Amino acid sequence: MTNPFSIKSHVNDTVCNTIAIDEIYAQVLPLNFYRTNAQNVRRISRIIGRRVFTLAISCLIFLLCGRVIAEQPAILGLERWTPEQANLWYAKQPWLVGANFVPSTAINQLEMWQAETFDPTTIDRELGYAQNIGMNTMRVFLHDIPWREDPQGFYSRVDKYLEIADRHGIKTLFVIFDSV
Repeated sequence: MTNPFSIKSHVNDTVCNTIAIDEIYAQVLPLNFYRTNAQNVRRISRIIGRRVFTLAISCLIFLLCGRVIAEQPAILGLERWTPEQANLWYAKQPWLVGANFVPSTAINQLEMWQAETFDPTTIDRELGYAQNIGMNTMRVFLHDIPWREDPQGFYSRVDKYLEIADRHGIKTLFVIFDSV
């Protein structure tokens, strides 16, 4: 008996590819047994169609962005650096010394960025401590909840943090919207 939920591709009567839809989607898409097989097949086809459409749009965006990035030096009138130029630039960079940063008044990165608990005084003091012991880099996690609740306030708090870090000569590596 053939599986009514499998898609088979036949070339010269040889099966080239078999994807068992019921195996892939059995856990994700429980079929409604009150529907006919045709209704279930249409439902699965719609879901697959949406995924293929999303994949196609994602590929198109990726290709367009890649083209813009590839053309960017030409647009800006910049030439690609020679290996010597890159090595000279790299030789001028300091050795990165730092840590993950959350101020002592925040229990986690969420509390660090919430409007009610954002504490620039403590951030300034603790980045000063880091500067005094020779640190020049901090990794900071940006949580998505404060951004969703108040995007403009979130941006202003990030700007305030960057101003404080800049005063202490500390570069920041952001981990964007880490909601762990």
